[in-house]
Amino acid sequence: MFIPVFNEHFGMFTDTLQHLGIRNAYSTEQELLYIICQFPLLEDLTIVSPASGIAARPGHPVPVITQSPPLRGELILVRADSRELLDGLAGLLGGLNFRSMVQLECGGSQVVSAACGRNLMLVTYLWPSHGDDGESNSSILVRNAV
Repeated sequence: MFIPVFNEHFGMFTDTLQHLGIRNAYSTEQELLYIICQFPLLEDLTIVSPASGIAARPGHPVPVITQSPPLRGELILVRADSRELLDGLAGLLGGLNFRSMVQLECGGSQVVSAACGRNLMLVTYLWPSHGDDGESNSSILVRNAV
């Protein structure tokens, strides 16, 4: 990932960014969590298909996370089922305060739901529906709001 050059590319946004989308990131779970925590005003977070099981690169340690953003808007998780990432999100220093959460094809995300349960007002689960022949029909999504 780009921890060593984070400030060069994204430093100008750390004091203003409120919405962050991470898609198809090829990094360790700890690097993703570190990047998320670099935005002290972050309200909304989207994580789509992060790579999992990526080994840390020798000589590039991830700095210790010392702060956490408020995270009180909307969380969207799509195919984000890395246990380390989900546990890391649930255990962020400031806690999870999301009011709305959308999950698509996420296994094991109950730990995240439980971590922000006191604030959640809307949870939407999306999963591919199956046709009469049992085959997945990814063009049709079923919505279940709790």
